[in-house]
Amino acid sequence: MHVIRAVVVALVVFVLWMYFATRPQVPPRSSDRDARPAVAEQISNPNVYELARGAEARLKMRATWDGIFPAEPQRSAYRIRLVYSSRPQSQAEVERDTREVMQAALDELIARGRQPAREGLFVSVWARMPHTSPTGQTQAVLFGRATYDPFSDSVGYEPMD
Repeated sequence: MHVIRAVVVALVVFVLWMYFATRPQVPPRSSDRDARPAVAEQISNPNVYELARGAEARLKMRATWDGIFPAEPQRSAYRIRLVYSSRPQSQAEVERDTREVMQAALDELIARGRQPAREGLFVSVWARMPHTSPTGQTQAVLFGRATYDPFSDSVGYEPMD
């Protein structure tokens, strides 16, 4: 019984080896070659801290903004915080500000050779303001967020109030 099992295993290994060893190598499709960056092309993979600094450098800071800060890093996603020093006047202001920061972040990624839609990168900008709770704990009041959807290659906005 063990001899038969060994012969069957050896035969399967031999057939698989022959299949893969004699199979012709298929060259990559032209669409696959186009999707990969050229070797000489300079692509920078910024971390979320560099992206937040780059977006901030592209913008004129408003008086109501405390700054643009990175959130915790995630794989294939960039989360940026737009922190207000005073409460925004309206949701329209928050939407305008988060979309503006979003566009600066996308411009920074593109300037570094990245292709957010093709690479499936998610980017979000969260508008918030620090707040002290009645017990003295520091919390954040969330006003809204702008999100970049790589599947539709568009920016959306979601109010949090």
